Amino acid sequence: MLGVFDSGSGGLTVAQTLSKAFPHVSMMYLGDHARSPYGDRPVNEIEQYTKECVDWLFAQGCDQVLLACNTASAVALDYLDDDRVIGIIEPTRDWLSTRDKEDIGLLATTATVTSGVYSDVVAYQHSCPAWTLFIEKGNPKSEGAKEVVTRDVNTLIEGRELNTVVLACTHYPYFHDLLAEILPSDVTVVDQGDMVANWLKDHNRPAQTDGDSALQFFTTDDPIEVSRRAADFFGSPVTFQKATI
Repeated sequence: MLGVFDSGSGGLTVAQTLSKAFPHVSMMYLGDHARSPYGDRPVNEIEQYTKECVDWLFAQGCDQVLLACNTASAVALDYLDDDRVIGIIEPTRDWLSTRDKEDIGLLATTATVTSGVYSDVVAYQHSCPAWTLFIEKGNPKSEGAKEVVTRDVNTLIEGRELNTVVLACTHYPYFHDLLAEILPSDVTVVDQGDMVANWLKDHNRPAQTDGDSALQFFTTDDPIEVSRRAADFFGSPVTFQKATI
């Protein structure tokens, strides 16, 4: 069974892609919604929270765990030091390394940008600390959210001839339609779901099973409220259960 971890609901955008790419793989998703977002937390907290959640997934019977969270991958992967844990950074770096970095802009959390994990494969990065907060705790459809997203995008692209913007936070595809309105029509917006699925296939992971697969969802917060918001990420109704960590 593959565990998929994110600080909140963003990783559901990846889980949805993986469920289609690996229809015979059972998956267990865990969102640490009670402590989300991670992006502006101190390094030691990100490391501690990520380890607690990964350990919980292994305790439930997962064979491997994907950190579908750029912040956790950038900050905590080395701290975990476990071959069974896969970070979302490596598949993204592999994809970026085949492109001209001068053509690409990247949007991510403060922790991801500060970590420098993408600095050698992309020329332009901008941190968007408020985006995840709007999505997880506020009203992402508000005028305030639209103003913040517009400001951040314009900061990234101003004076640059970019042809691609990579969303290096799995929450950010929530704003995909808004980004399409803001960005020039010749700029392509790319998220990480397909990057991860293709990378896993290339590396023969995860192990396929026979028959039907199971897909379970857990949260550290109120499962009713999390389930209500989660459908916007997963594309269909999702029922979360409570995880006590």
